[in-house]
Amino acid sequence: MEILLPSRLSVMRNAVINDLYKIRDEIQENFAVPSFESDYDYYADSAYCADVYSSGEESSNCYGYAMQIRRKYTPSNIGYPFLEPGFLSGEYSQPYDEKTLIKAFKSDCDFLGIDVKDIDRRNLPKKDAYKIGIFFDFTKVYKIEGLITPYHIIRQNANGTWSQKQSWLGPVEICDDNNIGTRFDLVGTYEISKKR
Repeated sequence: MEILLPSRLSVMRNAVINDLYKIRDEIQENFAVPSFESDYDYYADSAYCADVYSSGEESSNCYGYAMQIRRKYTPSNIGYPFLEPGFLSGEYSQPYDEKTLIKAFKSDCDFLGIDVKDIDRRNLPKKDAYKIGIFFDFTKVYKIEGLITPYHIIRQNANGTWSQKQSWLGPVEICDDNNIGTRFDLVGTYEISKKR
């Protein structure tokens, strides 16, 4: 799969593409049903940073956490929308709507070698898979508040609990898959597993 990057990144192109292929290799090598406890320290070490955008501290967000991408970035310095749906596969485009968000997520999974299947949020995934819940803000509050992302993504861990990383700045925490805030609606629950 060819990765399409914005033309303004022509100078960074090789470094960016190398990083994307490293992420794919790491996911392929280490794919596992996640555990809240084993991942907590990695993703939470900058959870309470007062302002990760100006601090230069590297962090992750809800998408990186849900997909178990073991890379962190300094959001203001990367020059490319890392850790946003579509960033791996070149399907990234803002603003998202419900359809482009799901398309970007599935395209990234394809690049990573991950199978994606729709699943009812009440059903159990197969043994070597886990679930991701994708939520979308249909209220458009994100536009009023000047936020970049009108979505939120959570994951289900091996023990059945759901957990989330609250954006670049927020904590890693156990959550309820049915109630993550008044402005978000569930648009899809997906079972993801490594392609055979």
